[in-house]
Amino acid sequence: MEFRGIVTLYIMFLLMKISDTKLLSVLVTTLTMHIEDGFLVVKPMHQINFLGFGNNLENVTAAAFSPQDADDGTSCEDDRVTGYAMVDAENSRRISFSTEFSRTLSSGTKLYICLRDEKNHMTAWKHVQMDYPKGIILMYGYVDFPLYASVLLMMLTVSLSACFSGLHIGLLKLDKVMLHVVKTAGSPKEKLYATVILPIRENGNRLLCTLLLSNVTVNVVFSMIADKVIGTGIAAVLTATFTLLIFSEIVPQSLCTNYGLLIGAKTVLLTQMLLIITAPVSYPLGYLLDKIFGEEIGQVYNREKLKALILAQKSYGCVGEEEVNIITGALSMSTKTAKDIMTSIEHVYMLPYTSVLDFQTTNDIITHGFTRVPIYCGSSSHIAIVTKPGDVENKEVGENVAVGVVTLEDVIEEILQEEIIDETDVRASHEGLEQRRDMNIHIGLYATINRKTTNRLNPQLKLASLRHLTTNIRTFHPQYVHLYVLQSFLNGAIMKEYDYE
Repeated sequence: MEFRGIVTLYIMFLLMKISDTKLLSVLVTTLTMHIEDGFLVVKPMHQINFLGFGNNLENVTAAAFSPQDADDGTSCEDDRVTGYAMVDAENSRRISFSTEFSRTLSSGTKLYICLRDEKNHMTAWKHVQMDYPKGIILMYGYVDFPLYASVLLMMLTVSLSACFSGLHIGLLKLDKVMLHVVKTAGSPKEKLYATVILPIRENGNRLLCTLLLSNVTVNVVFSMIADKVIGTGIAAVLTATFTLLIFSEIVPQSLCTNYGLLIGAKTVLLTQMLLIITAPVSYPLGYLLDKIFGEEIGQVYNREKLKALILAQKSYGCVGEEEVNIITGALSMSTKTAKDIMTSIEHVYMLPYTSVLDFQTTNDIITHGFTRVPIYCGSSSHIAIVTKPGDVENKEVGENVAVGVVTLEDVIEEILQEEIIDETDVRASHEGLEQRRDMNIHIGLYATINRKTTNRLNPQLKLASLRHLTTNIRTFHPQYVHLYVLQSFLNGAIMKEYDYE
């Protein structure tokens, strides 16, 4: 039987004895109440007014409740769990008191009435045994669902909690910068997923409030239903806790950490619906967070972090060795100075301004293998011009002291992080100044070709003969004939003149 609204309920307690203090009837006024298995079911945090009728009630001064179902007249000094309510004893047959049950007691707790009697100047708390109703049951929420419906609701709330918990990790891990990168340079499916997610990811704080509010709500609903189905014991608490921990937190978060982009795109309609439903709460909270902590701008990388990111991707095989060198070299250009890439003046091959550009000087330039040769006037620190084979570039002598040579080739080499070697280069690095292994095979003979001999073969013809022999005749290739043998051969008296007149 159930009563709703402000009702007056008279309950007659059937007693076995009539000699002592007895409570014969009670009037209870409350908002919602019903009888279940002989117990009066009440909700906490509601004031309940009791009006009792009986015999010898003039000595009753207080009333309380105990969870122990003891015999009538048994002491309840040590087992009371509620505060006592002062009793107004109007006469020996009528008392009244009011009390309110707090939430410190778990839902479903059964309570039995205890009365304090001060008869003969002796104060004692005693149990009052009743036949109907037997006592009071505290019920936080009463859901009148059959068992199978409650179990289905529990499964639904656990599923929703898992979804919201996973989306919390998966979507918030994808910051706006990353989504724009995926939208621009991802695979076709990734571009589609990023395009779908970006609109709901623009306001990160509002999305955070929406997912957390939804997750907390379904967890509370699960707890309310589980309290009715499972109970309130230690085993019930552990069961509910591990259910939420495993199926609503660990599993979905682990899954969405690896597949956040896919799952976020597939559940975007659910997320949009939640944003609309929770807007009255999530929108002002998100706005407040934006004002306090600032709007989310995503992960931003400086040059050093970009270099570290590229190097990290190299270990996964996403970027090749040469590509890493080019990218990191370009990122380092802003911090490079001319001193870092120049050839020190001590190692620069230079010629004095008074040098004559004859065959000997030309051979000397080619032998050293530099494509640019500074010409100094007076001191080596005063560079007048910089020459190049086939070209002369005039340089005005400035007031500054020359400390080295930097060419555009050096700048490009620094960007590419590789040495650019053309057909006339001998040295491969301005830092180590190491000799090239694949240098021109004719360079070693330039000094000896110009040696004065008794024959009439000039140096130009000797050089042409050398190139013809080493290039077109396999027998004279340097790997078969030593350079000094070719030197002796060309410098010998091998030429004869014939007069046909």
